[in-house]
Amino acid sequence: MALKIPKSNFRFIENDFSDIIMEIRDGANGLPNSARTIRKTIVFTDLSKMYCVEDIRQVK
Repeated sequence: MALKIPKSNFRFIENDFSDIIMEIRDGANGLPNSARTIRKTIVFTDLSKMYCVEDIRQVK
């Protein structure tokens, strides 16, 4: 039975910090997402940026 929990934490980050996040872009440093890695660029309201890489692994 699947719990339908998202593999990525970016939805939680976007919801929890919505007051300071202006935009979340796909990819980081010009690199796209892959099957095991999710890359995002988070742009804050002061126009600073944070590049994030999330490694997705199968949990058995």
